[in-house]
Amino acid sequence: MYLEHFDSQGPVDLQDCPVGTYGQDHTQCPAFYHQGKQESFRGYSCGWWRGYKEPVGLAEANEDGIGALGPKEQPGATETGDYSSPLLAALRTCPSCAGGTALEHPYANTSALAYFTGASWPWVCTYDGSSDVPYTGSQTDCYCDNEPWNGRQPKSAFMGAKPEYNRNAMFTYCGVYADDNTKIKLVCDFITLENGGATAQRGVELFPAAF
Repeated sequence: MYLEHFDSQGPVDLQDCPVGTYGQDHTQCPAFYHQGKQESFRGYSCGWWRGYKEPVGLAEANEDGIGALGPKEQPGATETGDYSSPLLAALRTCPSCAGGTALEHPYANTSALAYFTGASWPWVCTYDGSSDVPYTGSQTDCYCDNEPWNGRQPKSAFMGAKPEYNRNAMFTYCGVYADDNTKIKLVCDFITLENGGATAQRGVELFPAAF
């Protein structure tokens, strides 16, 4: 499922997005026009998440298609964007996460009715240089930026630069609960990366009217 995150719920005026250079710039677009709501919002991030009957960590959910560990290796490609190993190491180090790790679902062993696991990245635009780019009709490519911080690297350069994980990623774990009045709510942890590890904002309650 597609996952969207906004920095605020109030609409703002549409602004042009700065177009950066791929592999160098990761500047989030200041506003994003949401076609579903027909309004612009500040601080738009996007990605993918899955719902589960049992708690599932990021590594397992990555295999289900949420893209949490970065771009998948493409058969026959001459470049690689695989930064999964250093990212997994960073996610294991999360003192503020439940259990001290971001790789396990924090709402396991609770009364949750269901579970969500997801990942999202800022919406950015970069200069592509080709003549046929989806969505924009120009040489500018816009996307949920799970690309390596230093861009994809040649596979042959095994002694050179390696893809670095995107430092602007956010990982989301939620449990679905019913309160005493049987009102459904999500309780979520939002995990970000900093200083070679991870940190968590825990226990954020979201009711259906909030999303």
